[in-house]
Amino acid sequence: MKKMRMSKAVLLVASLISTSAMAQERTQIPFWNAMTGSLQTTLQKIVTEFNQSQDKYQVISVPKGSYESTLTATIASVRSHTSPVLTQVYDAGTVTMMSAGDRVYYPVQQLFKNTDTPLNKDNFIPATRSYYSNGAGEMLSMPFNSSTPVLYYNKDWFKKAGITQAPKTWQEFKQDAQKLVDVKGAPQCGSTTAWFMWAMFENFSAIQNIPYGNNENGFSGNSTELLPKPNYFIKQLTLLNDMNKTHAFQYKGRDSAATSYFQNGSCGMLIDSSGSYGQLKNGSKFNLGVTSLPYWPNAVDNKPYKGIIGGASIWALKGHSQAQYQGAAAFLKFLTSDKIQAQWAKATGYVTVTKSAEKYLANTGFFKANPGTKVAYDQLSRDRVAPKGDDNSRGMHLGFDPEIRDAGYNAIESMFQGNITPTQAIEQLKSKGTKILQQFNSINS
Repeated sequence: MKKMRMSKAVLLVASLISTSAMAQERTQIPFWNAMTGSLQTTLQKIVTEFNQSQDKYQVISVPKGSYESTLTATIASVRSHTSPVLTQVYDAGTVTMMSAGDRVYYPVQQLFKNTDTPLNKDNFIPATRSYYSNGAGEMLSMPFNSSTPVLYYNKDWFKKAGITQAPKTWQEFKQDAQKLVDVKGAPQCGSTTAWFMWAMFENFSAIQNIPYGNNENGFSGNSTELLPKPNYFIKQLTLLNDMNKTHAFQYKGRDSAATSYFQNGSCGMLIDSSGSYGQLKNGSKFNLGVTSLPYWPNAVDNKPYKGIIGGASIWALKGHSQAQYQGAAAFLKFLTSDKIQAQWAKATGYVTVTKSAEKYLANTGFFKANPGTKVAYDQLSRDRVAPKGDDNSRGMHLGFDPEIRDAGYNAIESMFQGNITPTQAIEQLKSKGTKILQQFNSINS
């Protein structure tokens, strides 16, 4: 009996040693990312699922904090030759990565080709593919967590105010917001906006096909001028500034500061990321409505262009082994598979990055069970094509975009405080933004 017990013990130890050895033999794929909280939990589950699906590669997820800190850490690691194989970079850092050139990053399209990994570019939703591609259409990084701003509204307050349908144009948006303020017992904030610069400048540019930066927002060449055609931007700020005076619109702060005001019922409408759907649906005590962003009819002949994405993509970095690149390609292919994209979308609220994953998600009954979630997909997939040489609907490839956003926040905050007019706010942003672009170009020329 003792011999049998000893034999079992020996076998157990041998098994553990063997398992450990197998794990050590796997090719390690460090993956830096900026996911936090529940997003990090969901991402780690996906990473674990990939690691368990095969025995060649071990992806190691390394949270690096915020988007900004992850980009800063990535740049530092490249300089010190300690970079990870994969890193997640947010939309505003895309041009920073592009400007580094392929001496720093391994273009994902080349990565897939050189590792004999299939890549169907046409399967990607055009808005997700184009944002992370160069002017020639080559995919430089892999779209991962993508979202677009949409308009959320409180259906209960709409009913009390006698509003029967969601606004389609900015004029209707203003009228409905005022009705919400005027109705007895309604919130004293008709509407608000999260991520103001992303929604009201960058997506505004795309949907109206009006350049935010020249050279097609940086896609046909480095932008050298911000707001080359400012009239509609002035018109937009004038509308919001006038609404602010009657509380039909209220500016609640930078980034996602406005979200909680809508969620707790203090504001009747909210422009926010489509990725906030789950939070708003589960955390609000009212019937939630979702619709596309409004547009100016005269600017688009009543047919708006598609919106653009936010979020982040995954970049492969130079300086690693062929085996690691094989693993990186396998992991990226896994991440963009229909099943995993649907799993990610359901858990987080982000949109799937491929057309086939959108269909897969639809077949699970997700859109029927979650009315309004399809809005983001429809807004990103509009079929109106911008004129060749004047396409501002692909995204933003602006140098030092985070600094431009900061300059924009400073200008619009001064406007809402009554210190400057909408025209002066645009002039201020145009001047400072153009200098920022020129500084970027002089450094990266």
